[in-house]
Amino acid sequence: MKVLAHSPLVFYLLQDDKALYLDVNCNQGVFSNSITFELNPQETEQYQAQGLDYINQLALNVMNNVSGFKSRDIMNPAISRNIETALLFYRG
Repeated sequence: MKVLAHSPLVFYLLQDDKALYLDVNCNQGVFSNSITFELNPQETEQYQAQGLDYINQLALNVMNNVSGFKSRDIMNPAISRNIETALLFYRG
């Protein structure tokens, strides 16, 4: 797992083999949490066509519609650990 791109206070884009994951910072008042999900085939295709412009827009969509993406939040403990390890390594 590795970080491909980062927008401070907004998102991390990660890749593990062929899978792409987006970790979006979702601030709600005094509470801050993130939603991390695997890009589906359509989102992956859009990313390949439009690059980080698409990822920025997708991250904004997530931030503005947290409840609509909550069901896609990664629940697999192994994937979650790999993402956390990659983020810790990236942050130094």
